[in-house]
Amino acid sequence: MIKTLYPTKDTTLYQASESANTSKDEILEISKFISSSFGPLAVTRPIIEFNTTPLSASLSAQGIHTGSNSGSLKYYLKLYISEEKDVSKNYTLNAHPLRSSWGAGTGRSTHFPLSTNGCSWKYRQSEASGLQWTDPGGYFFSGSHASESVEQKFEDVQGDIEMDVTEMVEQWHNGNLSNDGFIIKRKTSEETGTFERGSLYYYSSNTNTIYSPRLEARYDDASHDFTALTSTDGKVVKEYENIDIQPRLRSQYKQDSQERIFINTETKGGARSQAGSVGTRAIRFLPQS
Repeated sequence: MIKTLYPTKDTTLYQASESANTSKDEILEISKFISSSFGPLAVTRPIIEFNTTPLSASLSAQGIHTGSNSGSLKYYLKLYISEEKDVSKNYTLNAHPLRSSWGAGTGRSTHFPLSTNGCSWKYRQSEASGLQWTDPGGYFFSGSHASESVEQKFEDVQGDIEMDVTEMVEQWHNGNLSNDGFIIKRKTSEETGTFERGSLYYYSSNTNTIYSPRLEARYDDASHDFTALTSTDGKVVKEYENIDIQPRLRSQYKQDSQERIFINTETKGGARSQAGSVGTRAIRFLPQS
């Protein structure tokens, strides 16, 4: 089963415009440029927050727990790439839990003058509030444990993000950390090095596409008694057979609905018969292996 959460808020922090808010942009940006105009670095970092409490309570009530609690529940942070510009062939991104609350704001990168109503590289609420991040660019936990840092390496592939953030979410649910969301950034050595790294553009929660960022709760609720079936009784596909797997999908699904997807499995090129009867289709089970 997969349950999907969408962000309550997200934005990009721009080092080059340390007071600017861009919470209403359709894009989240991870960039790094060397620019004399803005000092040695011009870096951007997205931050994003989800309300996980209702889902966690619902799953716990059903006895569904994480792997650390002897269950199969996992949480994955997903962002979808819109565009890449001048990026390295190989690079690494990290996600960390934030250590401070922040305000979303109403700004866009196209506003002139730039909006300062909301969090930015320097301020976690707004410029007018005067509340600054303890560390500019987002105050976050940066330890090596999975509860404070996870990474994803990209090697000559397009940069969709899919990170296992189970340990971080569990720290929120256990009350050990406050849920202030995630920050996503380049690996520190890549972010602070002397080479430019180009730009990665991801769809934000304000996108008009289906590719909004999301937090997926995944757990295995499948059940089947394989002891009653064998590969010799004709009901189970043999591993060496040429098979056709056909998910039974609808053309449309409603948001927030709960759907079970069935899968048909048939062998290709089966023997034909002219025995005077209408042809039949034999639906068979995949082997447990």
